[in-house]
Amino acid sequence: MSLLDTRPVPVKTPPPVYPIELRRKGVTGEVAVKVVIDELGNVVECSVKRASRSEFEDPALNAVKQWKFKPATKDGMPVRCHMLIPINFNVQ
Repeated sequence: MSLLDTRPVPVKTPPPVYPIELRRKGVTGEVAVKVVIDELGNVVECSVKRASRSEFEDPALNAVKQWKFKPATKDGMPVRCHMLIPINFNVQ
């Protein structure tokens, strides 16, 4: 994809639901989610590129599907783009 004028900016980012058993055990991890964001700033495709634990994959995908962005722009116009988003699971 050609270079963008501006990258998408997250405006709504509900956090993932932490798996109860993993939280209880103090297990942390990260999921890298590959997303496609459309011209309206909606996540229209997402998939797991890598995950430290498979139990974190579905919660990460379910959260990112609800995210909303200010869309990327090219030549002043909103455009579809791809991004890799790290989702961290940290017990706090």
